[in-house]
Amino acid sequence: MELIFLTTVVFFLGWIMGNWSAIKTFTRILQRLGITDQQLRDLNNSMKQAQPEPEASVIEIKIEQHGECLYAYTVKDDGFMGQGSTAEQLRDEILRRIPKGTRVICSRDQGGELIAAALEKNG
Repeated sequence: MELIFLTTVVFFLGWIMGNWSAIKTFTRILQRLGITDQQLRDLNNSMKQAQPEPEASVIEIKIEQHGECLYAYTVKDDGFMGQGSTAEQLRDEILRRIPKGTRVICSRDQGGELIAAALEKNG
């Protein structure tokens, strides 16, 4: 039992000393290069501001109809996206599951005609 405790303490102290040594080494390197803390903060802020806006992602879905219910799945991995008894319900369920700004594509051969037919029926 004492050996386990001693091993844990030695491991913990070694971890702390390793981190301390790495920080000191990095600090000395920055000092020799003449880089100050303020310069690092300014660089970090400028990098945050310069990040481009992420491109809108696109999800391709397929729609199946079983009885009166419509089901949506991702084409890529057949992941379940939602179900609804109407096109509007299915649309609302899909939009609830995806991040804002994501485009959803459904070609006619992947069941797009089911949505088009349902939307025409409902006006």
